[in-house]
Amino acid sequence: MIKVYWNNQFISVSGHANKIDKSKNLVCCAVSTIMFSSQTLFNKKSISFNINKKNNSITLALLNKSYSNKKILKMICMQLMYLSTQFPKEIKLLKIKNNML
Repeated sequence: MIKVYWNNQFISVSGHANKIDKSKNLVCCAVSTIMFSSQTLFNKKSISFNINKKNNSITLALLNKSYSNKKILKMICMQLMYLSTQFPKEIKLLKIKNNML
């Protein structure tokens, strides 16, 4: 299962969809596409974008917490939320109260 941890300052995605059913690999592809393409919506200096191959995770964190950056982050969350409604067994969103995972 893919887990998405988020709040108004960051999004962190980890895990993998069910590899047995090849159609579920499309869920992983969709999540990766959302995360990788979303970084282009920000000024490079306004975010931290990290890929951790050890724990199979991608994290996007706001360095500049401007109104527009928070709106973009919310839009990314909404895309992931929509995906979770279509594939609830493959992706789960968990809202975090602070920056600690």
